[in-house]
Amino acid sequence: MPTCPSSSEFRTHKDVTNPVYIMGFLTQWKMYLDQLPAGPDAHAYTGKKLDPTIFEKVNGKAFVVVVDIER
Repeated sequence: MPTCPSSSEFRTHKDVTNPVYIMGFLTQWKMYLDQLPAGPDAHAYTGKKLDPTIFEKVNGKAFVVVVDIER
């Protein structure tokens, strides 16, 4: 189950009907899940910095959410 900020993000987007947004959202989550480590060291994983090019594509409100999550 996703962590608190992730759960909030899922709830925020639960009523989205635009297929482009849905596919983008799911694609980003798939990429995130594919990068998670497996095995005995997985519990120590603390994440990684976001690609700066992603910030160029984010609107103002979403940018604030991303910055809050990274803190």
